[in-house]
Amino acid sequence: LSSGINAEYGAGKSGKAALHAEIEGIGREKEEGLKSVEQLFAAKSTKTDMLGDIRQIREEKEQSTANLEQLLGARTQKSGALAEIRQIKEERDEGIKNLEATLGGKKA
Repeated sequence: LSSGINAEYGAGKSGKAALHAEIEGIGREKEEGLKSVEQLFAAKSTKTDMLGDIRQIREEKEQSTANLEQLLGARTQKSGALAEIRQIKEERDEGIKNLEATLGGKKA
């Protein structure tokens, strides 16, 4: 093993220093790789959270749309009922006028 290391990096302190520098470089690359993997997982987690938020927003939008449709339906029914009430009042007023005219004509 020593002869292989000596052949690759040289003998003595300079060979040891070169070997240590390479080991440190590998260690830094490993740390950078781990940081990259952590960042990828964090990004994936954030993406998953965002997709969950988007789904929730869509569901809330659909619920709001359904609520709005119900309100508009109720408003339409109310408008229809008010129109019927107006018509009944007009018919009643017309009936009262006719009755007054009939009764007024008999008195004269």
